[in-house]
Amino acid sequence: MLPQSPTDKLQTAILAQAPKSDQDYNDIFEALDSAFGLCVSVLDENLRYIFIGKNFYHAIGLADHELKIGDTLQKGHELMIQKGLISQGFIDKNNLNPDKRKKISLESNNRTQLLSTIGGKTHKITRMILPGNKYLTIGFDITQIYEKEKLLNLALAVGNAAFWTYNFQTGLYDINPTMQTFLGAKNLQNVHDKGIATIVHPEEMHILDTALRNFPETGQFDIVVRSINHKDKYEWVRVSAIGSKDHEGEWYSLQAFVKNINKERLQAQELEKTKDIAIAASRAKSEFFANMSHEIRTPMNGIIGMTELLANSDITSDQAEYIDVINKSARSLLTVINDILDFSKIETGNLKLNIGLFNLRETFRGALTQHIAEAKKKNLKISLNYPDHLPENFVGDENYIGQLIKNLLGNAVKFTQKGHVAIDVLTSKPRQNRTILTLRIKDTGIGIPAEKIKYIFNRFTQIDGSSKREYGGLGLGLSLSKHIVELMSGRIQVQSEVGKGSIFSVSIPLKLEDTPNSIAPEPKNIPVQIKPQLTPPIKLETVSPPPQMTDTTPIQSLPGPVLTSQIEAKTLRSQKGASKENSGKKHILVAEDFQLNREVIRLILLETDYLPVFAENGIIAFDLYKKEPEKYALIVMDVSMPVMDGLTSTRKIRSHENLSHLSRIPIIALTAHTLPKDQKACIDAGMDDFLAKPVDLKTLVEKLEHYTQPKRVETRRSA
Repeated sequence: MLPQSPTDKLQTAILAQAPKSDQDYNDIFEALDSAFGLCVSVLDENLRYIFIGKNFYHAIGLADHELKIGDTLQKGHELMIQKGLISQGFIDKNNLNPDKRKKISLESNNRTQLLSTIGGKTHKITRMILPGNKYLTIGFDITQIYEKEKLLNLALAVGNAAFWTYNFQTGLYDINPTMQTFLGAKNLQNVHDKGIATIVHPEEMHILDTALRNFPETGQFDIVVRSINHKDKYEWVRVSAIGSKDHEGEWYSLQAFVKNINKERLQAQELEKTKDIAIAASRAKSEFFANMSHEIRTPMNGIIGMTELLANSDITSDQAEYIDVINKSARSLLTVINDILDFSKIETGNLKLNIGLFNLRETFRGALTQHIAEAKKKNLKISLNYPDHLPENFVGDENYIGQLIKNLLGNAVKFTQKGHVAIDVLTSKPRQNRTILTLRIKDTGIGIPAEKIKYIFNRFTQIDGSSKREYGGLGLGLSLSKHIVELMSGRIQVQSEVGKGSIFSVSIPLKLEDTPNSIAPEPKNIPVQIKPQLTPPIKLETVSPPPQMTDTTPIQSLPGPVLTSQIEAKTLRSQKGASKENSGKKHILVAEDFQLNREVIRLILLETDYLPVFAENGIIAFDLYKKEPEKYALIVMDVSMPVMDGLTSTRKIRSHENLSHLSRIPIIALTAHTLPKDQKACIDAGMDDFLAKPVDLKTLVEKLEHYTQPKRVETRRSA
């Protein structure tokens, strides 16, 4: 909408003085013409000119001798037609014929319209009826403003941009063609009749109300609402408005740009839905991997446990070789399972660090031990250069650093057929108790082609992906290693040459142990170490398997058939002879639904100070504990069990302890669920510790001793 003339109010004020004579009128008209540059003309009741201003002559291109006081309006029109300023059609279109002029003037008193002449001039015309049936016409040349508005509307139309203005003084809306097309005739009329609020969706009406209430203070607003369109359907639009003030500092108009953002909004909503679906799918996949891990780890616990027990029994050398193959195959399968599970953690953002104090030299011992046998078969030399002056105790995630070392070392041994694998350990000069740990794993293996180096850290990528490839694996090891390093804010690099080997370099910032003796002084001469200093694998003494359970085992309380296998039948037959041998052992309550795992735990604990009492689900475990709470030194609790799971059973036990004022019994989770959230769920339920299946004898016994021999623990802590 075109802006109101800055002299409109002044005109009204002058005319409101109600002049008393024609001379007074002429003085006012002269002032409007000369002082304010307005085009002023006045007609009497017979439509004869009684005043013609100088600006009026200039505007219509006539001299004062051509149109004089007393001439008729019709003569003025004839002169303008002769000059080519207007046409008869223009007169008819704008109702300027003398026979219609009086009627039109009466109907349009104090109304404003735009008149454009053939010469390209545009005037804003206001007509007023004065006392004595005089007809005042005031014109204001707005040609430049009008042309700029046309260009603006054209630009808006080309850009499909909608625009509307509101005049606070006249209460009128001016709506550009694009907005008119969007609204349609019916909605457009509603805006003119009832206001812009009629096209806003009721649910967003409060947004518009708030914006308009705040407008006098802010002078602008930017809102997103739904607006009705020409099909009577609502679409999302962004309305960006700004106000304009007149020369007296009062708001006289509001200009609003309207952008249709319905497509973008719907796309955003669709994207959000897609994101939710992707998150749900990722969560489902993560749960699948976790469940798969649980279902595989559970029988793996039995396989590995039984092979370890069998390996330490009285067997022939051939049998020992067979068992060794079974054990190595099972552990290789377990490595694959762990890689897949870690891969799922990466994809779902669940790969988290568990920071704590650890001994790096011991971590290397464990990693090297796992690959010594394979290296010996290939006649490979493995060396670890860990200088004595370097620190040993660091603060970080021991499990993932150990996994990183195992992955890189295993990769080197796997792809090296002859020669050696060397590991160098370096640390930077400590600053503020922090250092950069650098590991270099060098091998004399097959090497990596230059064009494939950039792909080796990609998931599921192998250098030889053909069906005839010599080396197996999922292609996850290096990808997982890269993610582990980056999770620790470190960096991993590789240099390689086909046929000559590879060097993997890892740099990880770590905090040192916060004690004054954590760093040994650097000696002048440092001997280089030939062979790694390794702790030999733990071997169990050969024992004859005693009976499975004692007469204290509440077999009769277990639901369903008791004799579920030959093992349990044998156990039942041997109970009586075992009672004396087990009389001095500590009872521990073991909740485990998988029968083979119960047998593994029983056999693992045969030569220890612990006697397991088994429960097939969480409710049986709770009932046994509730019946004899002082009988058990500790509870080993599986998580996934029928009837009642381990988390619920633990919460019931803790609640019973509180209500009965009992001492807190240690509860250790022994489960195949190994995600960080699973560990947290166990701790939150009231468990004291967490062990992942499959578990070996040493780890299980260490945990049992830790929680059942408090005096020894206290002594270590006080030291």
